[in-house]
Amino acid sequence: STILATCLGLLTYGAGTTPSLGTAEPVAMAIILDNSATAAWKTPSDERLSRMQDLASWMVTRLPRTSRIAVIDRSSQVASFSLDVASSTSKIERIRHLEVTQPHSTRIEVATRLMRTSDLSTRQVLLITDLATATWIESMSDAGLAALLAEEPEVSFTVFDLGGFDATNRGLSPP
Repeated sequence: STILATCLGLLTYGAGTTPSLGTAEPVAMAIILDNSATAAWKTPSDERLSRMQDLASWMVTRLPRTSRIAVIDRSSQVASFSLDVASSTSKIERIRHLEVTQPHSTRIEVATRLMRTSDLSTRQVLLITDLATATWIESMSDAGLAALLAEEPEVSFTVFDLGGFDATNRGLSPP
C-alpha cells in the first residue's frame, strides 16, 4: 500500500517517455536514491529510506531479466551497472542515509552518462526523492544538466516524489 501511495503521488519531469516497466524489451535504467539526511526521517507511520528502497526494489523486479540496472545513491561512489537483479536488489538494501551528499545534478549527470554507454535503445534515469528544498532548488538551477539531458542518444529522466512529510519538530520553547 505504501508503494501504491508513492506511485500515485509521483511527479514526473523529463525528456522522453515514462519508465518502461513490465515490457518484454530490455532497458538500461539508473535508479538514484536520494539518501540525504532527510532520508533518515521516521515517524510511527513513515520511514523515508525504507519507502525509497521498497519503491526501487519493486521497480527492479518489474524489469525484463536482460535489462541493465544501475543503483546510485548521493555518495561519491563510482556508478556502474549491476551484474543482475539480485545484485541490484542487494545494493538497494545496503543504502543508508548520508549526512554529506553529492548534489542531485552531479548524480543525475553520472547516471545519464552511464546510460549513454549502454547499447540498449531505451535508457532511463529515475530519481526517487522527497524534493527537499535545501538540495533540490540548487540542483535544478544547473543549466548544464538541462543541456546534458537534451543530448543524443535520448535518456528519459523521471522524478518520483515521495510526497510531504507528516511530522512536527520537537523542542523546548523559550521560558
